[in-house]
Amino acid sequence: MKKSIEIPTDVLSKVDKRQLTFQTVLKGIPYIGEPINHLIYGRLDELRWKRIEKTLNEVAEELKKRDNIPEINERFVNILEEILPTIAKETIEEKRLSYVALLVNSASVISDEKEEEAKLITEILSELPSVALSILAGANKANGTFSIVSHPVPQVFAGKFDEKNYEDQGVFHEINYQWPIVEEWTRRLREKRCITYGSHGKYGYHGAAIMSLGKLINDWCITSSKE
Repeated sequence: MKKSIEIPTDVLSKVDKRQLTFQTVLKGIPYIGEPINHLIYGRLDELRWKRIEKTLNEVAEELKKRDNIPEINERFVNILEEILPTIAKETIEEKRLSYVALLVNSASVISDEKEEEAKLITEILSELPSVALSILAGANKANGTFSIVSHPVPQVFAGKFDEKNYEDQGVFHEINYQWPIVEEWTRRLREKRCITYGSHGKYGYHGAAIMSLGKLINDWCITSSKE
C-alpha cells in the first residue's frame, strides 16, 4: 500500500497554519460554513478581479469619449494603486461608479495641487457610504438651499419644505434608504463639513446648503476633466 503524503508542519508559516485551521473550522459549521469557505478560498478572488476589470474598462470607455485623451502618467498610477483594493471589495454599484468617475477625473491630473486633491477625495470617499453620496448628489442638484426630509419619502427637497402640507410637496431627489439611515448621515455630513443646515423640524432638516468640501466631492465624483 502506498503511504499517504504528509506535509511537514514545520514548513508551514504561522499564517498558513491559521488559514488551514480557519478552513477546517469553516467546513465544520452547518449550513453557512461551506458556502463561506467556497467564497473566501474559491470564487471571491475571481469576483473581485472581475469587478476591477469592469471598472477599468468603464474608465477607458469614458476617457475615449474625450476630445483629448490624457496620457496616463505616474500620478494616475499612484491614485489607482490606492483605490484598487477598495474597488475590488465594493459590492454597492452606486459607490463603485463614484470610483469610476474619480479615476476618470484623475487621469488628467498633471499638477501637485490636483494630485493632492484626488488623494484627499480618495480618502474621504472610502469613509462615505452610498447614502451619503446620494444626499450630496441631491444637494448638488438643488443648486441652492434645500431640506432633507422623511416625507412623503426620504429625500432632498429643493427650496423651502412646508411641513404642514408635506403630502403636497412632491419628491425632488429621493434617497432610497430608510429615514433613520438618512438622518444619521445627514448629521455626519454636517460634522464632516460637507453640508450645513439651520432648523430641525418634525420631518427633517431645513435651510440646508452644501459646503465647499461637499462641492469638491461632487466635482471629483462626476466625470469632468481635472488638471
